[in-house]
Amino acid sequence: MMLNLLKEFVEVYHRNKGLGELEFTSESLYVEKPDLSGQLKEFYQHLDFDEEAYFRGAPYDLALIPLPLCEAASEGWQDPSWKESYVVFAHMMGDEVIFCDLENNLSPVYGRIPGDSKLYALSPSLSTFLTTYMLMKKLEITQFENNIYIDEDLLDYKEGFLEEIMAIINEHIPKDYQKDFIDFMMG
Repeated sequence: MMLNLLKEFVEVYHRNKGLGELEFTSESLYVEKPDLSGQLKEFYQHLDFDEEAYFRGAPYDLALIPLPLCEAASEGWQDPSWKESYVVFAHMMGDEVIFCDLENNLSPVYGRIPGDSKLYALSPSLSTFLTTYMLMKKLEITQFENNIYIDEDLLDYKEGFLEEIMAIINEHIPKDYQKDFIDFMMG
């Protein structure tokens, strides 16, 4: 299941004209981090990228962080609530970090905003997070042709966009994660 998801995730990345190289590989890449596990390990075993890979398009721009840079991405977030099992794998373009908790093989996804101590519970698994994000981007690409705003001020969305995004979130993100997901991703 994770392999098919990652393959489609990369296809959507390329359709979105993402910035940076991101390739899917069905063969497992060597992972240099021995304590990496679960779905996050699969993510890094099957996505090949040496520099950050950026999905384009507000409001939920996402930059994927290559494994060798994950440790540096965690610096500055390590307050008393930060666990050693947390691994930052992405960030939003406003520097909000997105990370997984490796204590669980499903690699639950969380987010933190600079200057905010709140831990946003985004998804019970990395696969759920990636599926939801991919479907949101696919909607933006196919139905709205990468043009979701009414005007160049980027203040108001085209009719139907938010309703469609909310339908995706409601269908794929469990109820107890939806508020944090919306607050963090849609800000």
